[in-house]
Amino acid sequence: IWVSSPNGAYDSTSYDDTLEIITFGCAQVFSGNIIVGPDTATSDFESLNTLIAAMNLCGATGNIHVNMQSGTYAENVNIPDLSATMGTDTLFITSIAGNADSVIIQPTAGAVITLNAAKNVYISHITLNATLGTYGMQFLGSCSNIEVKGCNIINDPYTTLSSTAGIYYNNSSGSGKYLANVRFIKNTISGGYYNMYFYYPGSSTSTISLSSITIDSNILKDAYYAGIYHYYYGNYPSISYNTITSRLNTNSTYYGIYFSYYSNVSKLNGNRIKVTGTSTCYGMYLYYYLNNPSYGGTVPGTMFNNEIIVLGGSTTVYGVYLYYSSFWNMTHNTIYAQ
Repeated sequence: IWVSSPNGAYDSTSYDDTLEIITFGCAQVFSGNIIVGPDTATSDFESLNTLIAAMNLCGATGNIHVNMQSGTYAENVNIPDLSATMGTDTLFITSIAGNADSVIIQPTAGAVITLNAAKNVYISHITLNATLGTYGMQFLGSCSNIEVKGCNIINDPYTTLSSTAGIYYNNSSGSGKYLANVRFIKNTISGGYYNMYFYYPGSSTSTISLSSITIDSNILKDAYYAGIYHYYYGNYPSISYNTITSRLNTNSTYYGIYFSYYSNVSKLNGNRIKVTGTSTCYGMYLYYYLNNPSYGGTVPGTMFNNEIIVLGGSTTVYGVYLYYSSFWNMTHNTIYAQ
């Protein structure tokens, strides 16, 4: 399509008049193992975003195993809902070397990885470095069957900005969206305002039973305000065997684990929490209708074998703070508050 004398004037840039069509050819439907990395002689794609775009265009069959070459990747990775492409099959992303230090994804701003209504994604043994951005991993919409295992998730260890976190999910009341069968296992999550932040992860009373988040055997450290922060409506089968340590120069208020309003934690066992603060310090803050049958609680939650140490705190110091109509069985916990 060409134009002539636009608005009665001479067209000095006629080269931009035509429509442009870009075609993408697919040699085959994706399947099996795919290599991503900077060595173009041996890799199939140079970046995760390029691979995901190609999968959306060409389709996939069976589980996809993405093996990443060692190196640093300066990209904001976006993983959308791939169910139209992959059905119920799973996307696995891991490092070829098998250790998190070998693969570093570090963009210059924003979230390192965004899971946008993603389903059936397993991410293991890579480093997400958000020291120049906001979140190590951000969840949007409803995400299901997501596992993050053996990863390093790094944020600024000195920041005081509330817009920073290792793991971040900011939902709204009654949205109908939630996190289902999302698991964080054996990760090291450091820095940020929060190590992990969940806001309405179950959305409402009607969908709380559909939500499910497991946080087990992780190291959480150097957050400014909280190790694990949860607010309103969520279902957690287990938060167990985690080590949570505050910054040495922590904010005047710090929570190792903060839980409030209408939520369920079936197992809160074997955690080691050490808080050092100057004013208000909580090892665990457990507030208002937790494990209550009115909000999906089926049995009292177990709180066994936790070790909680709270040092400092000039105004408020609690090892474990429990408030209002919550149901727990508590045994063999060691709590020291100075």
